Amino acid sequence: SAAALFALMHMMITGGVRVWYTPGGVAKLPLALAKNIGVSHGVTVTSVTPKGNKVEVVHDGVGDLFDAAVVATTGSIARGIVGMLPPSAEEMFSRLSYATTMTVAFSIPATLFPDRVHLTYVPYVENKIISGYDNQVRKSASLEHEGRALLVVYLHEAATRELARKSRDEIFYTVLQELRKVCHEIGKSGLWAHGSKPGFRTQDRETKTELIQPHDYQFWQEAMPKFSHT
Repeated sequence: SAAALFALMHMMITGGVRVWYTPGGVAKLPLALAKNIGVSHGVTVTSVTPKGNKVEVVHDGVGDLFDAAVVATTGSIARGIVGMLPPSAEEMFSRLSYATTMTVAFSIPATLFPDRVHLTYVPYVENKIISGYDNQVRKSASLEHEGRALLVVYLHEAATRELARKSRDEIFYTVLQELRKVCHEIGKSGLWAHGSKPGFRTQDRETKTELIQPHDYQFWQEAMPKFSHT
């Protein structure tokens, strides 16, 4: 609404909005917790069910008893693992759906963005492909490596479904062209591409040095849950 928009703008002008990150990113939280508990990797959990006043977790054919268990995964997987759900939970799981998305990461000079630029959201009306981009080095100086950092770009769902059928080069090429339209720092950097087809290299026009390079991308079939008004 207009009221919410003006309220947020007023907070930004008066210094009420602050962006904070855990040093080292969100990985620091589970890593800190993991120091005090036993952690198993690569274990396939097949069921989580009550056993008296305990909870039995069956993994790789073996059942272990715990005081409590937290199932933190997508609903489609959780529903198949957790037995004896109450009717209200069954209804929720039966109606649950997820948005598909893709994150595309580029390697950039760590100093390309001003210090105050962290995360930028891009409205769908402004760009039908990119929904936002995140300057990772702003989260922690430890995320800088040899003078470079990662710029992670988030995509709208419809664009993700279309790009998921493309090759790696086509994905990076398409996203970079759109990024130049919505990202001031990339658009003004004088980047240019060799040729007009995927498989390009991007350089500064004058120095011919590589400014932005494709790094990696991840396709998320089930990313964020969709909540309807009901």
